[in-house]
Amino acid sequence: MRNPEDSVPGIDDAAVRALHDEVIDWRFKGMPAEAFGRTVGEFLAGRPRLSDAGFVGPLLVLDRPAMEHNLRTMADWCSRHGIRLAPHGKTTMAPRLFQHQLAHGAWGITAATASTSAIEVVTTPPGVRYGRGRSGSRNRSTTCESVSST
Repeated sequence: MRNPEDSVPGIDDAAVRALHDEVIDWRFKGMPAEAFGRTVGEFLAGRPRLSDAGFVGPLLVLDRPAMEHNLRTMADWCSRHGIRLAPHGKTTMAPRLFQHQLAHGAWGITAATASTSAIEVVTTPPGVRYGRGRSGSRNRSTTCESVSST
C-alpha cells in the first residue's frame, strides 16, 4: 500500500493542497463563527479544539490509527475475496479521506448525483463513477463538464 501522503495517481495534489487556502464561509458546515473569513490553514494554525471552539454538530471526527486500521482491514478483505472497492464519496465529502482510500487500493470514488460528482472530480482520479440512475441530460452535462474541466 502507498503512503496516502505521497502522490496518488490521478489525484490532483495541488487541488487538495489548495483546500488549505480556501476562505471559510457559508459553504463550510458546522464551523465556529470565529472561523469565517479566515482560510482553512489560518484557522487550523490556532489548533482549535472540538470541545471549546464552537463547532456546530453533527461533526465527523476521525481517529487516524483507527481509520488506518479500518482501511487496511478493508483492503486486505477485498484483496482476499477478489473485490475491487469504489467507496461512496458523499458520505464524507473529504478529499483527504478519498486519498487514503485510493492509496489503500480503492479503484475510484462513487457519486450519486451530478453536484456530488462535480465536487469529487476536482480531487479524485477518473475513477469517479456517477450512479443511482439519474440519467437526465442536465445531470449528464453537469458531470461531463466537470470531468472535462479537470
